[in-house]
Amino acid sequence: MLSQGYTFSALFGVKLYTKWYLNSKNQIEYDSIEFFSDGYFNNAFVGIWGSYSNGNSKICNWDDYRVPNANKDFDIGVGEFNVSEKYWNKGWLDIALKNQAPNHAIKRSKWSQLPTAFSFTNAD
Repeated sequence: MLSQGYTFSALFGVKLYTKWYLNSKNQIEYDSIEFFSDGYFNNAFVGIWGSYSNGNSKICNWDDYRVPNANKDFDIGVGEFNVSEKYWNKGWLDIALKNQAPNHAIKRSKWSQLPTAFSFTNAD
């Protein structure tokens, strides 16, 4: 139950695309077929968030692996999701760093793990 004082919002113009299949036991399974192909996506949501209180609206899109209908400069990945440095300060830095080496194939010292967008001085 929501307490008083919260402003409620609305979704409108929403599209959801999700893929699944029935396995041999007639159970619903998440469709991960073609997971490794460049164009794979699932659970894609494209919508607009709208505020009841002031009428402002914002685009609200997500997907399990890519962001559909995002700005062309947002996802700069070729075969995989890769966030442009321009968006790191908007909450995407942790995703950008994680996607650089998801299998830990790249080993870094603690100082080289910092993004190039920031400058720190090491006194050691």
